[in-house]
Amino acid sequence: MVLARLLTPHDFGLVALGMVFIGFLQLLGSFDFDTVIIQHPAPTQAHYDTAWTFNALYFTVAAVALIIAAPAISRFYETPALTDILYVLAGGFVLTGLNSIKTVDFQKHFRFKYDFALTLSGKIVGVVVTITSAFLFKNYWALLAGFIATRLTLFFMGYYLAPYRPHITLSERRSLFRFSSWLMLKNLFYFINNKSTELIIGKMLGTLPLGIFTVGSDIANMPSQELTSTINRAAYPGYAKLATQHDALKKTILYIYNVIATVAIPVSIGLYFVAKPLVQVVLGEKWLPAIPIVEIISISGLFISLQSNFGYVFFALNKPNIDAIISGLRALILIPLVYFLSRHYGVSGAALALLITSIATLPLSALLLRHYIGLSMVKIALSALRPVISALAMSVALLTLPFHREGISPMPDAFFALISMVAVGAFTYISTLSVTWFLAGRPDGIEKAALDRLSRWRTKV
Repeated sequence: MVLARLLTPHDFGLVALGMVFIGFLQLLGSFDFDTVIIQHPAPTQAHYDTAWTFNALYFTVAAVALIIAAPAISRFYETPALTDILYVLAGGFVLTGLNSIKTVDFQKHFRFKYDFALTLSGKIVGVVVTITSAFLFKNYWALLAGFIATRLTLFFMGYYLAPYRPHITLSERRSLFRFSSWLMLKNLFYFINNKSTELIIGKMLGTLPLGIFTVGSDIANMPSQELTSTINRAAYPGYAKLATQHDALKKTILYIYNVIATVAIPVSIGLYFVAKPLVQVVLGEKWLPAIPIVEIISISGLFISLQSNFGYVFFALNKPNIDAIISGLRALILIPLVYFLSRHYGVSGAALALLITSIATLPLSALLLRHYIGLSMVKIALSALRPVISALAMSVALLTLPFHREGISPMPDAFFALISMVAVGAFTYISTLSVTWFLAGRPDGIEKAALDRLSRWRTKV
């Protein structure tokens, strides 16, 4: 988090506010053609061309609309700098709509190494350009430079890894939109659930608290949700192939849920315990108000990760309406909570609203899964039992350490506390997980997969 030391919370808040509007426009254009093509048993060239044409038309028109509306948006938020920020973001937005549609084949045909290479290249270039620009500009223009660099990299690398020559046509619009209408509704609720909080904070509290909230929530969510989103993206094509074979589908769901729980639970619980030294060491003194944000949203992110798998299952079952309904219910709970709690408790109240909402929707998602494929909540819970027990042991071990009871420490002490807590937590969790796996009879799961991979590596060596 070099950027957090070079830039201010105000800088992050300005760009975060601009990105909310980019997110809204991207949401309106999220036709999810990639999901439709993955579901389609034999998509033709016309399907790809129609999807690309829709994307190119929409993203270009939407970018122009944003440029026109930018001055009015800036006046509404009483933030003059927002005008130029929206102009730059609109330029990157156009590039997104022109990306190669053929990259969807990476998921459809299980060529995940290309998908990983594409994503990683964009992140690496974006980080390098952003950090370099931060040293040069020392303001929010560094974040904008990184945004444009990432979009350019994804554009060129997409066509390099997935060559495609676009043809303008709308011939397959009916078949693509038949499934996409529910996905668009779901994405609208997704935007509300993920960005309405920032809109409310930006208007009620200002860009400085918004910057603190944005960076704190990014730190809290990034480890668990980055990992679980990768797992879910890899699992979805498999779900789609097993959609009519419910027994095999249920077995696969439980396996994936165990993998997600094994990864997300220790990361999220660990972030809760190390929030104080982590923010102090990584971000610096000016970001100390982000500590409660990291603590609360790390737990909120855990509950979101534990139900993230269910939406992909509903898509595979050709039931996108179910995920849309769940997302809509979450939005109905979230918005009034964010408004009320932010008004009374500031950014910590907004984080608490996210936590309450994520807890409330988990049982509903599990109940609907049981209704449609007969997968009981008990089996789902049991698939996460070993990670839960191991995380409890990790929590007890961390509670015995003195660091979490101390206030803000000098930097050397904070660094030592962070390293010690990570080492103790990781050792306790992995040890307990291994013991519980052996006691359970060494069932299929991430533990067995890890041992098999280690055995193959040792054989090669």
